[in-house]
Amino acid sequence: MFYSDADKVGGAEQALGLLLARLSPGFRVSLLGPDLAVLHWLQQHRESAQTLEVGAPRRKQDLRALWSLRRTLRQLHPDLFQANLNTMQSCQYALLVAQSLPRLATVALEHSPWRAGHRSAILLKRVVSRRLSAHVAVAHSLASGVEEMAGLSPGRVRVIPNGIEDFPLPPARPRPRPVIGSIGRLEHLKGYDLLLRAAAGLDAGIMIVGDGPDQVTLTAMARDLGISSRLELVGWRPDARALLADMDIFVLPSRMEGLPIVILEAMVAGLPVVATDVGDVARLVDGASGYVVAPEDADSMHDRLAMLVDDGEQRRRLGQHARARVLRDFGAETMVRSWEHIYAELLSSGWRDAAGEHRS
Repeated sequence: MFYSDADKVGGAEQALGLLLARLSPGFRVSLLGPDLAVLHWLQQHRESAQTLEVGAPRRKQDLRALWSLRRTLRQLHPDLFQANLNTMQSCQYALLVAQSLPRLATVALEHSPWRAGHRSAILLKRVVSRRLSAHVAVAHSLASGVEEMAGLSPGRVRVIPNGIEDFPLPPARPRPRPVIGSIGRLEHLKGYDLLLRAAAGLDAGIMIVGDGPDQVTLTAMARDLGISSRLELVGWRPDARALLADMDIFVLPSRMEGLPIVILEAMVAGLPVVATDVGDVARLVDGASGYVVAPEDADSMHDRLAMLVDDGEQRRRLGQHARARVLRDFGAETMVRSWEHIYAELLSSGWRDAAGEHRS
């Protein structure tokens, strides 16, 4: 059983969709969560999956949601309950409910380093994390951060990087100048204000695909920088990946990440990448596939972008290497086999919780 408390489809759900699509048919899958639209989107990747809508318990006072989830789990009697975490604090009460049932293995997959500072949230995270059958993160830096926050011993959180499949792109639209592009939610942590400052003064178009609370702020900033005529805020698009065909350079200006799916997609599309050195990005983007710069360093980002805007041959060379690197080292098959190994480990011979108690 896979559980997600997401209310929209983002990178975490895209990664789960790929796992669902490629997971061995020998696994019988159920999808559980509070948002039917998200569940139905996930089900498109595995049509045989059963979907069930349940309320998402987000605090201990949500007694109805807690009881409804526990009743559903008792009725369906899954062998394994896996929560897909958008932040370090998501899905914690759902995992706690699952851990209250005997002989049910519980797994958490961490996608994001974002965390809340509330003491009660940290305490809950520690309680839940120490009782998990398996704890997994998509990035090494994220695994270390979770271990520190939850008070776990080093190496307790395993790492399975997100995987990616090759995909076709539509023909690119004609464009008079190179296009610097990005895909993501328009919010402070994604750093699009940094991108606009870095791109000012360059002879290039700017395309950002996504929506969010910073749209008005970014529009005003573009006007102040004198780049409104070159900025295209596309908004959210279900076919966002197809718009990579209309970009020449991909930028990830984030202030915080783990290992984002979107950077894998950009590299599969053959785009050179300029990104901030956050999460595990530097493990992926090297000097042969793109460049990393320090977070908040708009001047360094400007210099790297200027080199690529002026040199089409360099863009082509870096993009080719980026595509080859991702398909070789971050393929979907590698990710799925790693997950199936964990499932076999937990389901074939039982598991031990953090206290060493054997569960079978």
